[in-house]
Amino acid sequence: MPVIELGQLGADDETPTAPPPRLRLTTGTRALLAVTLAVLVLAVTAASGPPREPAIGPLWSLPGNDASAGRLLAGDVLYVLRGRELTAYDGRSGRVRWRSAQPDERLWLSSSRPEVLLLATTGAPRSADPDAVEYARATIAVDPASGRQLWRLPGEVSYPPYDGRVLLLERTADGQAVRTLRSAALGDGRLLWSRPATTSTGWPVVFVDSPVADRIVTMTADGGAEILDSADGRPVSRGQLPWRPVRDNETLLNILIVGHTVVIAARAGDGPHAWAYDTETLRQTWDTRLTGSLTGCAPVLCVYDLQETSAVDPRTGTELWRRAGTTNPAGFADGLVVADNDGSAPRVLLDSRTGREITPLRSTTTVTLDPADGIPYLLEAADITAPDVVTRIDPATGRRAVLGRVGPIGPDSCQTEGALMACQAPTELVILTPGALRAG
Repeated sequence: MPVIELGQLGADDETPTAPPPRLRLTTGTRALLAVTLAVLVLAVTAASGPPREPAIGPLWSLPGNDASAGRLLAGDVLYVLRGRELTAYDGRSGRVRWRSAQPDERLWLSSSRPEVLLLATTGAPRSADPDAVEYARATIAVDPASGRQLWRLPGEVSYPPYDGRVLLLERTADGQAVRTLRSAALGDGRLLWSRPATTSTGWPVVFVDSPVADRIVTMTADGGAEILDSADGRPVSRGQLPWRPVRDNETLLNILIVGHTVVIAARAGDGPHAWAYDTETLRQTWDTRLTGSLTGCAPVLCVYDLQETSAVDPRTGTELWRRAGTTNPAGFADGLVVADNDGSAPRVLLDSRTGREITPLRSTTTVTLDPADGIPYLLEAADITAPDVVTRIDPATGRRAVLGRVGPIGPDSCQTEGALMACQAPTELVILTPGALRAG
């Protein structure tokens, strides 16, 4: 699942706020109230017409809106990083499970698995230039049960860990290239394999696809490519590809790997092109002239400009669909794309396989995915001050199931994890449980 930013969190008052406790009633009182309540419900229902959608009540919240705080919802835990202090909150109650002080000053939350939480650290800034890209000089693994540090290794995590291992990229001193690849066991940091760069200047590019990819693409400054097996680091194939590093924004457009296909999008003499290669042999499988930019819209490739978006089969280069008036596609999940739209709605949710419009979206709509079943939640409001209506979308039919209202919520500020959802409101981070409403 792609990690979605949870917004901002406050440091002034970190005490979780829970709903007030319920009054305990005797059995006789409950029976009397039940009868009275039933009569009132019938009367109100008859007077008010169709029932309104249920309200989504927060489980608890953290006051504040601090941009410097890091936060990550994983499993049933909310992790909050403020400076060197890392706090783990129980996702359902807001109770503090543990706090730990980390040794580094410049940290951010990287990713999490049930057995380990990963932190990235830069140490000191690598450049005084405010526009310089920071990268992780080291990765720290923390025990989710106690906050104790498990291991520390050079390099940054290239993508979320899977199959009990993590791939780390150690960069050159100037940060412009990768000089060493390391694969380590997630639980104890044990080195599984290591591979130094093939040139003295390092690999300008090391690329992997999703957490299920079994191939790693490395590229030197002159376009020399090497494909590695992610399990053991062995070379699968080598060759020369039409790639050059960015110098004047007129060269590199993109590098994508989809399964066992590598796609290079770059400029040729007659304009931008896309070339596709089989990772096992680096034999070219297709090429096409591009009419715009190329991006991944799993399981297809999206080509887009200011007027339209089209989809290409990554294995054959065959155009699968084309939509006029749709641009800036972003792959949201496997088979789902969020794109800008010139029509009646400012944004749309699309089926990436067919280009079919699943549902229109407001420009301020927050879209977040339920990892359990891949069904999207939408949080939409008439404006930024209005409460958000929370719905779930059936991708097959576009039908919306209204769960309730919450908010107002900051745009694109929610993350869903199991039966929990965390959203940044203007003055607090709110933890909800739409999953419980769905089940009940």
